[in-house]
Amino acid sequence: MEIEESSEFDRQIASLLEKEREARLNNKSEELVNIVKQIVKLAWEVKNYDKLFELMTTLSQRRGQSKKAQTDMIQIAMGYIDQIQDIPTRIRLIETIKNICDKKIYLEVEYARCCLKLVKYKESDNEINEAAKILQEVQVETYGSMDKREKIEFILYQMKIMLKKKDYIRLMIISKKLTPQALNDKTIVDLKIQYYAYLVEYYYHESIYLQVSNCFQQIFDAVNDKINKDIELPTVLDFNFDASFQTTFENFVAYLLINKHCHEQVQLLQKLVSSKYKHILERYPALKNAVESYLLDELISTDPASYNLQNIQCFSRPEKSVQHITDFRKQLIHHNIRVINKYYSQISLSRLAALLNISQEEAENELCEMQNDQLVNCKIDRLEGVVNFKLRRSENDILNEWATDVNQILSLIDHTSNLIKREEEQYIEAK
Repeated sequence: MEIEESSEFDRQIASLLEKEREARLNNKSEELVNIVKQIVKLAWEVKNYDKLFELMTTLSQRRGQSKKAQTDMIQIAMGYIDQIQDIPTRIRLIETIKNICDKKIYLEVEYARCCLKLVKYKESDNEINEAAKILQEVQVETYGSMDKREKIEFILYQMKIMLKKKDYIRLMIISKKLTPQALNDKTIVDLKIQYYAYLVEYYYHESIYLQVSNCFQQIFDAVNDKINKDIELPTVLDFNFDASFQTTFENFVAYLLINKHCHEQVQLLQKLVSSKYKHILERYPALKNAVESYLLDELISTDPASYNLQNIQCFSRPEKSVQHITDFRKQLIHHNIRVINKYYSQISLSRLAALLNISQEEAENELCEMQNDQLVNCKIDRLEGVVNFKLRRSENDILNEWATDVNQILSLIDHTSNLIKREEEQYIEAK
């Protein structure tokens, strides 16, 4: 009985293939499309998967095959994927569709979707290198026919796989496919949060604290905006990333505090105590105290424990908690050195170390580091044990400053003369 059914199926397929050839050679496009669809449906109905895959490949490779016929065939086959219960057979169908769609612009979206489905199976089998190899070459950012949300989701999945592979260089390259402007759409806030969560992992690995802080700021702004509008967002993302209101705000501030002193850091810290973040910062007294202390032109405690920030994720995350506490202490010491630089032209190393509450050797090392980073301008006389903050300037620097001052005075005199002349003219007209 099975042999009879098989031979009947073969006869029907042979007949349809002959009709397909005639329709293709005679340019009967509508008839050709219907025949191709019939062939695929017939092979599916008898559950002859090997023949189905073979026929799909053969039909796609026929000379002069219609694009419409191929597109319709692929769309029908895409609908069969989730109906197949046997996983290996399902994967074979996905691979068949992927191979047919490869390098065909009119099937680029289907190709990308098949790649993503295949990658998810590879990922579940922990074949991350194979998954990355498939996904990293797909350039969905150039696909004009793909929906914006689907395109961004695809790029985010590329980033996720690169993170799992720990390929941080390619992760950064892929992240450049998305711009902040593209993510400002209010309908894709969840994707924006996920994007910056992946970037946090990258910058965290590279220890670029200012960028980590900027990413947490973007996530916090998005979360805060949605809370104000009573819209719920997931708080736990991939890699156990905590995107809750409190955690994102605490990390935004904490990573800012442990970053090296720079103009952008100071601007953000000032924004925390003066702009929309002010009322939020007041909810966290320990953070508020640390930020305000950092902005003071006064000597502050260099003991991280005195600020009670140890429970914040930045300082409790196992991989780098010790490093972050060390970096925080270093920035507190650097703050105090900058303050001393403002009030002292010369100071002994012993006195400097006493003010900083550290050893002379550590004080000297921190001074050298700040000098190399051009955060202070000083010279250490080791024989005398003295630090000179006000160094002798060159003749050119003195002349340039003098010339600038003279120009400012002349400009002020010129402006004053114009004002006096205007007053005199008004007085004459009034008479």
